[in-house]
Amino acid sequence: MENLSLETKLKILYTDDEPVNLQNFSMNFSFNFVVLTALNADEAMAHVEQHDDIAIIVSEQRLYPVTGMELLDQIRNRLPDTVSILFSAFCITDEMVDAVNDGRLMACILKPWDMTELWDAFERARELYLLSMCNKQMIRELEEGRYRDTCQ
Repeated sequence: MENLSLETKLKILYTDDEPVNLQNFSMNFSFNFVVLTALNADEAMAHVEQHDDIAIIVSEQRLYPVTGMELLDQIRNRLPDTVSILFSAFCITDEMVDAVNDGRLMACILKPWDMTELWDAFERARELYLLSMCNKQMIRELEEGRYRDTCQ
């Protein structure tokens, strides 16, 4: 595993069925992240197959034929360290709140998103992902008897 830091440009996957939303997202966040976009669940899963180092996944809730929640759960089954964020243009449901409370989602954000709120969420997601990767590295090194403090 490469040494990751808060300055590392992590991969973020955004799924939305509206191309203009994907374009706006890419324009706003490609300076700080490697942005992957998908118009549907199949495209998102193709990205997951090609990139096992996606740090953050963001999905619109209203997708077809699966919901954003279902897509995020499928991706987390393959990439369990990935941090999940759900967008909704409508309302936050009990199911979404439960997913946040049980750790499947880091956040639910209403659309149109507030840029400050979104940046804050992405910074928290970045820190959470990096901490998870650091912990995995330390455990691996401890098991191999070669621990050194590289996560700073």
